[in-house]
Amino acid sequence: MTDRTEPSSAACSSAGYSSLGASPADPSAEPVTYRAALTRALDDAMAADAGVVVIGEDVAGGAGAAAQGGTGGAFGVTAGLYDRFGAERVIDTPIAESAMLSMAAGAAATGLRPVVDLMFADFAHVAADPLVNHIAQAGALFGDAPGQAGHLPLVIRAAFGAGDRSGAQHSQPLHGALLRLPAIRLALPATPADAYALLTHAIACAEPVVVLEHKRLYDTTGPLAGDALPWGRARVVRAGRDATLLAVAGQVAPALDAAERLSGHGIEVEVVDPRTLNPLDLGTLTASLARTGRLAITDEDRCAAEIVAGRLAETAFALLQAPPCLICPAPGPVPFAPGLEDAWAPDAPRIAEALRRLCTDG
Repeated sequence: MTDRTEPSSAACSSAGYSSLGASPADPSAEPVTYRAALTRALDDAMAADAGVVVIGEDVAGGAGAAAQGGTGGAFGVTAGLYDRFGAERVIDTPIAESAMLSMAAGAAATGLRPVVDLMFADFAHVAADPLVNHIAQAGALFGDAPGQAGHLPLVIRAAFGAGDRSGAQHSQPLHGALLRLPAIRLALPATPADAYALLTHAIACAEPVVVLEHKRLYDTTGPLAGDALPWGRARVVRAGRDATLLAVAGQVAPALDAAERLSGHGIEVEVVDPRTLNPLDLGTLTASLARTGRLAITDEDRCAAEIVAGRLAETAFALLQAPPCLICPAPGPVPFAPGLEDAWAPDAPRIAEALRRLCTDG
């Protein structure tokens, strides 16, 4: 392994996107896809720090494909990295998610900064022991300062979400379960700019971070550089006065559509993209609720929405004029039949109707 450049060990709560020296492109440049933004974040981080390694199934191609430039994992995000950084830093693994996370924990404990491509978030359940009993507990058990055995600066990337006909075992949201592990930081970028910024910051973070990528977003486009919000800061993507709608990851676009539909009927909804759920930006959300008095959350993970609603009810109960409204799928697996899958996640009309009831009846 080549000599590495030691990045700053500033915690995830620190301001700014990255300690690795990566900088996004000129905002006037051509739009990029969400997928390309993730690739750029990995490439920039690996170029800046020789200790950043990528681990996962097919990240270097698999089955000999590396010789042709590789497939780049299930969604093409790591394409080209093998050619640029070699087999020591872009490491193909067997279909063994528990081994991937155990390998990453050991690598992080010995001074590297591994980024695991878990492919689908569903597969985290296969790796529950290293994730829940080791990575999430190591800092408390062994100390999380640099040089201590519990210092595990690692990133786990995983795709989730309905809409691409992948079936129940390749579409499940995971963030509700992860919110029960306070030591695991959690980012859910909704735009190419945030895909770049949040992944870049996650790699530089001194703590374990999970970055969840909604599958519907990979081919969406936008600028690579955005408004430089710090890690843990939510974004108000649309101002409003009648209700605060917290929209997570793939739900941001239908939330904005719903808000525009309601605007024509005199209801102005403030749409907030949390960007990270651990930490959760209670300051921005409380300030929004002080303006609107009503809270709605749209998320494919009902368990996550319930946890967030509970935290906001604790901190901002006096501001609420009505109970929180959860606009989420019904409990149960993501359907495989196209018509049922399309109806599973709340779309703009469904979100708009729930908000209309909240604002007129609540």
